[in-house]
Amino acid sequence: MRFNYLTPYGFTLPDTASTLPKSKIFSYICNSKKSKGGMSLFDTLNAQQKAIVEYNNGPQILIAGPGTGKSRVITHKLAYLIEQGIDPETILCVTFTNKAATDLKNKVRELLGKDDISFPWVGTFHSVLTKILRVEAKAVGYSTSFSIYDTEDSESSSLTLLMILTSTVKPSIQGM
Repeated sequence: MRFNYLTPYGFTLPDTASTLPKSKIFSYICNSKKSKGGMSLFDTLNAQQKAIVEYNNGPQILIAGPGTGKSRVITHKLAYLIEQGIDPETILCVTFTNKAATDLKNKVRELLGKDDISFPWVGTFHSVLTKILRVEAKAVGYSTSFSIYDTEDSESSSLTLLMILTSTVKPSIQGM
């Protein structure tokens, strides 16, 4: 019996894929057809998306509306750069959420069929910038051991310090 699966990219899969769990279908498409030379990173992209992926003359920003394939373009772009010999440790890619960063890394690994690729500079704005601050802290005379507070933490710490400074009671917090 022949099973056809409609994937997010519009492929139908051969009988051999009918035994795969649906979570492995994307991996099957990328790895099996690519290894036979029948599929490249570009087969799932339209002409505009392909042009963005192939552009390699410096930094690039992708701005597009919902449903236009931004995530697909970004994952294919990262995979393309790695295929072109770019070290993944030199690629900076910033996302808005941890989930998006994790998904992006996993999809690129699937596209390339490699589980051991590390992406130290792919993450959220906050995680990437914190990492840069830690790496460069000594160069500007700061310690690499620091905390970044959100609004709630800042207000709570400020209130605690204010209470300590205006009180005659000695603080019970060690080190203060």
